Amino acid sequence: MSYQPDLLCVRARKVYDWISQLTNIKLKEKVPIKKGRCIQDNICLKFNAPSDGKKLTLWSAVELKDVHGTFVIVIDKRCEEEIEIFINENYMTTLTGGELISATVADLQLIEAQFKDNSAINYCKGSLIIQLVYRPKKAEEKCKHINCFLSDHKGTPLKIKEEAISCMEHSNPSKRRDIEVVLNGQIVKLQEVEMLIKGFITVEFLNERGIRDRWFVFPFWEVETFYLCAPKGTDISCIVSKMECKAEYISHEQNCKCCMGIGICIMICLNIYAFSDVTLELLGKECKPRFALKATKSFPASCAKNQCSF
Repeated sequence: MSYQPDLLCVRARKVYDWISQLTNIKLKEKVPIKKGRCIQDNICLKFNAPSDGKKLTLWSAVELKDVHGTFVIVIDKRCEEEIEIFINENYMTTLTGGELISATVADLQLIEAQFKDNSAINYCKGSLIIQLVYRPKKAEEKCKHINCFLSDHKGTPLKIKEEAISCMEHSNPSKRRDIEVVLNGQIVKLQEVEMLIKGFITVEFLNERGIRDRWFVFPFWEVETFYLCAPKGTDISCIVSKMECKAEYISHEQNCKCCMGIGICIMICLNIYAFSDVTLELLGKECKPRFALKATKSFPASCAKNQCSF
């Protein structure tokens, strides 16, 4: 059979560079504490500060801990003496008749008042208004079981194969910045490529029996910079091979006392390719199937049955 090769053109993908990179995306979110697990109190009282030189306790947290409080102290305008105000046993300010102070304290435990100097009068009147927010210990205990997973914007669990994570070039392909680096002892020119990685994750809270109590969906969005051999005319392909998500309770939010702070760490393994489609010239021949040979009933003696080990 004669064989005369022909000149054939084949369309193929040329890979210029390929890197595997682990990307960490960190989020800090806050979620509201379930109703009934965060308590708010409003307190309004009037006081008479004696002139005996002793501190007068206006309010004390007693057994409450981690109390977030906003308060206003007003001294009666008829009081001509100076009264010192102490917060958590620390001096804060001095007030006289008709003056007031308003402040917010993250961990409010004690409010006290005291005459600055010995006075001929017996006492001074004033008023105290406090707005308190605090959480019982049980509120935090029920939030220790946290799970985190990849999802869509509605919280439906998704797998990586379902293209749940979008990874695409964010930079302009025609304006990639060149940078020189040393690889294997040689100076190589690479291009700066910005990749946009985005998607959704769901954080769920489980009760003591492992049953979902509540859940929240959070978007993530990150731009990472990579350096590849990606000259003008090449395209970038990004494939997500692995993904892990971890979430944990970190602390309450100072600006939202009835909220919990959640720290989220998303670890994504990326395979990034720089490529272009090229046409290759090959010498070859188009293949066609041959005719099948009909099997005979008997085999030659040279073809023993034990020749096939499997």
